[in-house]
Amino acid sequence: MAAMHVCATILTMDASDWRIECDSVVFERIRSERSFQQILALTRAVNSLQFVFDAFVSDALDVSLTARRSRINSFLFGSAILYEGLLLVERMNKEFRNHDVFMQGLHALLKDPIARTLRDSHMGPARNFAVFHYDSEELGRILKDASVHECEFMEGRGTSTLGCYFPFTDTLATELWAGRAGSEEEFYKNLGKQMGDTRDLAKRFIESSHRLILRCVRDWKFTKKKLA
Repeated sequence: MAAMHVCATILTMDASDWRIECDSVVFERIRSERSFQQILALTRAVNSLQFVFDAFVSDALDVSLTARRSRINSFLFGSAILYEGLLLVERMNKEFRNHDVFMQGLHALLKDPIARTLRDSHMGPARNFAVFHYDSEELGRILKDASVHECEFMEGRGTSTLGCYFPFTDTLATELWAGRAGSEEEFYKNLGKQMGDTRDLAKRFIESSHRLILRCVRDWKFTKKKLA
């Protein structure tokens, strides 16, 4: 991914397996530093975002219920994680406001007009009402305006419950993310653009995070080790 290319550029990585680590002297020196703790939180956000990227089924020809469930939920969870990541960036400003890599990368995302619209109007509501919390009243609000020819409520195969999928509620969650229910062509055109903008923002978040993380571990005297 692009983020790994950034990693390669900064620390001149090669194609072999490697690990970045520090000894006990370095660890004891930084373990209580607020900046180190916030970098650890940032790495959790990056790990989580990378997980949902990996879970996304990119094969457009795969229309199985597993693929459809993975596509929409990787997007919804990715949006919620990205929302939390941007909140973390706000909290990091106190410690990193004089750090050029932070200010030019992650902090700049906070001022991006597209990022602000996505965060306030789309990612926040989805995070609060349909991803990290399940709000029946908000789903009911969307439901009132939903245009339904057939309510495709549940899908499955055989008698197993583990592989079942509830597509209708994921559709409602997506409409909640969009801010309204809709079935017209313009709605889906706008939704597609907004989802693309969100994926682009997530990639920028990961890339900017890698730049900051790698600059910090370099400054803290971490070292690179090749693995067998």
